Amino acid sequence: VERVTRMCASARLVTLTGPGGTGKTRLAREAAAHLADSGAFPDGVWWVELAPLPGGGEAELAQAVAGVIGVRPEGDVARALEASLGTWRALV
Repeated sequence: VERVTRMCASARLVTLTGPGGTGKTRLAREAAAHLADSGAFPDGVWWVELAPLPGGGEAELAQAVAGVIGVRPEGDVARALEASLGTWRALV
């Protein structure tokens, strides 16, 4: 958890990889909880569940993230997320 939280402080993207059942989700959740408590991300820490997405396409991903963080776009969801998240210090 300590290593992942350090990585999140210095990188825009951190990816946890490995075989199923090795604890990637548990590690991610624990690191996110630690980061939320630390105040490292003043604009928020959100968990977006990706497993239920049927096709895994860009539009589905953007809609899932928008739903969790509360962005209600009028048009292009990806552009609305970019406009919102682009100025935030947040962990998604």
